[in-house]
Amino acid sequence: MKYVLILFVLFASVLPSFTQDIPVTVEINNIDVGKGTLYATVYNSAESFKKQKVLMTRTIEPLAGTVQLDLLLPTGEYVVSVYQDTNKNSKLDTNIIGMPKEPVGISNYSGKGIPGGFDKLKTVIRTAPVVLSVTMTRL
Repeated sequence: MKYVLILFVLFASVLPSFTQDIPVTVEINNIDVGKGTLYATVYNSAESFKKQKVLMTRTIEPLAGTVQLDLLLPTGEYVVSVYQDTNKNSKLDTNIIGMPKEPVGISNYSGKGIPGGFDKLKTVIRTAPVVLSVTMTRL
């Protein structure tokens, strides 16, 4: 019995290494072409989203009004946030009350009203293929 328990623990510890990353395509549309770099960030929990602890960041030089960003992510819950750095200072500029001055887009956000938190914006990724749509808007 002791050996069975040891084998089970070893098997359980190795099992996560066999999980496959899932291809995720993020379609970013309504881009101001030629007006600055896109910065896409991925969050994998409510805490990381709230505290701005980014899982990964990608930069894209948009050559068209719609671009695709290809990612590989393990199964889980994610929010993708994108902003376009139109004044090329490598940061999202906001007004005095914190509203973005530059175009932004978030997964599962229509661009109307307050975006909400992680639970409202998240996408659950379990099986391929996954296509997320992010529409850039000026708030």
